[in-house]
This record gives sequence, structure tokens and C-alpha cells, in this order.
Amino acid sequence: MSKRGRRAKWDDDFVDIVCAAARQGYTEKQMSNMLGVSETTFNKWKREKPQFLQSLKESKLKADMKVADSIYKAANGYEYEEVHETSKNNDGKMLVERKVVTKNVPIDVGAAKMWLYNRDPDNWKSKTEVEHTGEKVIKILPAPDPKITHGGKL
Repeated sequence: MSKRGRRAKWDDDFVDIVCAAARQGYTEKQMSNMLGVSETTFNKWKREKPQFLQSLKESKLKADMKVADSIYKAANGYEYEEVHETSKNNDGKMLVERKVVTKNVPIDVGAAKMWLYNRDPDNWKSKTEVEHTGEKVIKILPAPDPKITHGGKL
């Protein structure tokens, strides 16, 4: 007879915990460990609790979309603004000068390659395919002379 472990008790707070973990990129195995349950129980809850499954899917999708957006931006390069502040004393009065500086982030070739490999794999491959259509030739060479290979000693 097989032994069964203690039944894991469901808590409605698990939905919020799992959603936060999914948005941070945790795997389902890591999430089940966070909740103190087995992967089997975690998967059972996904089947039996539609809100749990739906919330998990939505949170994973949001995380994936955020990463995809970052890769897209990196692949194309982008600009952003930084605010630089300097303070100076002007006759006992503190003056704060703010200057907005536009920064340019160049194209990340690695991100561009990754984007293209995944979006259009038929035209952008990371490996070259070589097709051999010729005849296979095997040449059998005579055995070497033992006197030559062993310095004249047998």
C-alpha cells in the first residue's frame, strides 16, 4: 500500500502569491515550493480552480510581454531622458538647476539576432546547413611498415 502525504490545504491568498512570482519569472516548480506543496498538487489546483489557472496564465503573459518589449527596444535602439540636477549657493539662496539630457542606447545586435531567429527562423538561422550530394569514397591504405613506425625495431 502506498503512503500518501498530508493533504495540502488551499488558501485564496495563493492566487496573489503565484501571480507575483509569475511576474518575476519564477517557474511553476519554484512556485509550488513557495506554497509548500508538491508539483502534483500545484497542477491539480490549476485543473480544479479556474481562477488560479487564469490568473497564473495572465501573469506569465504579462511577464513575457515585458521581456519581449525590452528585447524589441534593445534590438532597435532607443532614446531616453535623464534629469541632471546641480545645486549652487547664490547669495545665501540655494538654486537648483535642472537639465534634461537625452541619452541614446545603440542597437543591440545580439537582441536583434535573437528577435529575427525566433520571429522568422526560415530566413534567419544561426547554423548553416550543408548538403552532400556526391558519392562517398572510402580509400583503404596499406598497413604501415612496422620497421618504419617502430624505428627499425620489432
